[in-house]
Amino acid sequence: MEKSTSNSKGIDPMLILGKAVDMSVSMRGCDFPLGAMPMKIQCIIREANDCYGYPVDYLARAMLVALGLGVATPISSG
Repeated sequence: MEKSTSNSKGIDPMLILGKAVDMSVSMRGCDFPLGAMPMKIQCIIREANDCYGYPVDYLARAMLVALGLGVATPISSG
């Protein structure tokens, strides 16, 4: 998990960057809250959108489903 650092005034740079990403995505016509994703996932989603034209909300939702299945699947030890 990425660590976010904050200065003495309580400003979190990762939060500000996430909000900026949300604003840029919403300006493109997508309502998905991309700032809720980790920065590395946000970069992958934005690059796929820029390079291949994949819709941000479809790709982000697919990643959420894949991560959810990975977390929810029990690992057998035998």
